[in-house]
Amino acid sequence: MASLEGNKIFAAVLTAGVLATGAGTVSRILFHPHVPEERHYAIDTSAVTTAGPAAEPEQIEPIAPMMAEASVESGEELARRCASCHNFEEGQGAKVGPDLYGVLGRQIASVGDFQYSEALTGMSGETWDYEHLNEFLHGPSAYAPGTKMSFAGLRSAGDRADLIAYLRTLSHDPMPMPDPAAAAPAEGQPAEGAEPSGGAEAPVEGAEPPAATPGPGQTEGGQGAGESSGAPDQPEPAEQQPAPAQPN
Repeated sequence: MASLEGNKIFAAVLTAGVLATGAGTVSRILFHPHVPEERHYAIDTSAVTTAGPAAEPEQIEPIAPMMAEASVESGEELARRCASCHNFEEGQGAKVGPDLYGVLGRQIASVGDFQYSEALTGMSGETWDYEHLNEFLHGPSAYAPGTKMSFAGLRSAGDRADLIAYLRTLSHDPMPMPDPAAAAPAEGQPAEGAEPSGGAEAPVEGAEPPAATPGPGQTEGGQGAGESSGAPDQPEPAEQQPAPAQPN
């Protein structure tokens, strides 16, 4: 009996294998898969461009020409957005950020009770003047990559000028206002020390004028070609004309 049951099991397994193999063969006969040599749906990659050169850094407007018209009141209003992280009154110390009383004219990363990021401690020899503050307020992370300050920045140059004008008042001895004319050379005017356009040298006082270039048919000195240059040029005498008749 045991051998009969074993034979049945073996026959069942064998039958299942034959059916599986036969089903695969029959399906390949009924269906003929065809793989095309070329894709029916070609992907257009003409619009894909490779990465170009890095974009030039954004030019930040100089703040000096705007300081004369800046509004301290508007700057104080803007500074209220920063009150959660900074103190503006003398002696209050640091909060999330350093104390901003007297920041204009102070050395960068010089507040003793605040731990600055390495991005700012590397600039500790420089001073928070008008243009340094202008660049920092435009975009702190661009000015000092790695700074802990999460403020996105003020894109408006007028807002930056107003805020700096307010920060200037937070001092017993405010920094003198910048000279607007020193920010950049006037449009169309060369910078101080630059050569005139065209590369021409300015004439030196007392120097002799350069010799004229000989014209066609003349040699150096003004003589015609083939004439002797041993004697100075003399004007040829004008052809004498008969005197006009006197009226009777």
